[in-house]
Amino acid sequence: PNAAAGGVLPDEAVYNQVIEACMRHGKAEGLKIAEALLEEFEEKGLRWNEDTYAQGIQLLTRTGAVTQAIKLFEEAPYRTTGIYNAVLKAYSAQKRNGMAWEAALGVFSDMLAAAEAGWVDKGRKERVVKPTHVTYNLITGILGGAGKWQIALQLFDDSMPSMKVRPNAYN
Repeated sequence: PNAAAGGVLPDEAVYNQVIEACMRHGKAEGLKIAEALLEEFEEKGLRWNEDTYAQGIQLLTRTGAVTQAIKLFEEAPYRTTGIYNAVLKAYSAQKRNGMAWEAALGVFSDMLAAAEAGWVDKGRKERVVKPTHVTYNLITGILGGAGKWQIALQLFDDSMPSMKVRPNAYN
């Protein structure tokens, strides 16, 4: 269906929602449609926001373009909790890369520094960038998968209580 035919021109929010829906489909067909929508998004000159960067990183990761996903993170003009989590998912997908855990730990450290500095997440709501349950599950999973359980345990002992995030059963 062509939304423009009915006089409605989709904006960034509509594109982001449709791209997310296609990615949730999880199959090759949904990912191809999401890629095409992201290209169309750019062709229309729409402005990338938190959701667009996070979904772009996730889409590249799911299609196997992890290096490009990491590059997109590095090019993002700002960092948000969602963007940090998306790139950690990309590093998580690089389990075969023996050094991915170090890069992921660097991203996590940057996120902690941003949280301590009170950086504002310029996403849907004005809120401070901070690690969430998802963040801690990702970083401990990356470290555990790399055999770095001592670092994961130290992170658990040091960071989690001070950040007031309790472990849960999500993974």
